Amino acid sequence: MSTSAAAPCRRLRVDLNPQALFNQGVSLDAVRTAISDANVRKPQGALEDSAHRWQVQTNDELKTAADYQPLIVHYQNGAAVRLGDVATVSDSVQDVRNAGMTNAKPAILLMIRKLPEANIIQTVDSIRARLPELQQTIPAAIDLQIAQDRSPTIRASLEEVEQTLVISVALVILVVFLFLRSGRAHADPRRRRSGFLNRHLRRDVLMRFQPQ
Repeated sequence: MSTSAAAPCRRLRVDLNPQALFNQGVSLDAVRTAISDANVRKPQGALEDSAHRWQVQTNDELKTAADYQPLIVHYQNGAAVRLGDVATVSDSVQDVRNAGMTNAKPAILLMIRKLPEANIIQTVDSIRARLPELQQTIPAAIDLQIAQDRSPTIRASLEEVEQTLVISVALVILVVFLFLRSGRAHADPRRRRSGFLNRHLRRDVLMRFQPQ
């Protein structure tokens, strides 16, 4: 059983103001370079003794929109031009056109697809049986629900096939019973034909061996 999460990836969105860039004399390359340099992990130094050397490295990457607002992207007339002066920085997602919704509420969608050789009915039943256990492993504020289940139509089709099969077998038995009536009625014509044939053969033999 394969799974894939349909949830948007978190991203920071920087919407540049062309007029502000022109007024401050800031180029797009200057903004790109400043943002890239702010997210490069660089060694902060080293500690060493006579036998060992340890490289000191800290995680000083910018993570939120508020961290990017004061980022210096350019200097004009000795004054620092910050990213917030020429752009709007906001916490967003990678694709703003991709969002998960269920019952008109934001949600993280988890799509589960069965493997080609798996039975869809058994797969759905197994997932439903595990839901209470999964609910206990997540925070109480998160509600775990099934948004879509395509198995009911498959179950209905299987039930219809079973009903059709039962009706077909019953009709076949009824037709056989009506036309053949019983095993005895079916055997009587054979006995009549056999008796007539025996009598005919005996008469023919008597006629053949009758003295002249």
